[in-house]
Amino acid sequence: MTNPFIIEICPHEPRASACTQDGAEIRTHELFQDWLDCNASGDAEEACKYVLSLGVDFRIVARTPSGGYENRLATESEISDTCRTIYFESESDFDDPDICRMYLVWEAASEFQGERA
Repeated sequence: MTNPFIIEICPHEPRASACTQDGAEIRTHELFQDWLDCNASGDAEEACKYVLSLGVDFRIVARTPSGGYENRLATESEISDTCRTIYFESESDFDDPDICRMYLVWEAASEFQGERA
């Protein structure tokens, strides 16, 4: 069974965005409220862990130097590097893959701040 969500990351740009496995917007998914909870006030750690438990693939989706597109699973190093790029002033341990994944869920969910399901 495939994971229902994708977080597209780029270690060279400070970004992480989410979509469903078929490329649809999270806003249209029945679990959109769970994504909104990741940016609710207070401690969002449990909400981010819950979204991770639903299944998330971390992918590199970017234009290649030859003009094509790259779309592949991200390596642990790329996931860590992306966290370091986004949160360069953080004292968090970005050598810990679980922390990196949680931060990237939070970052991807931040694009939905202020919305309601």
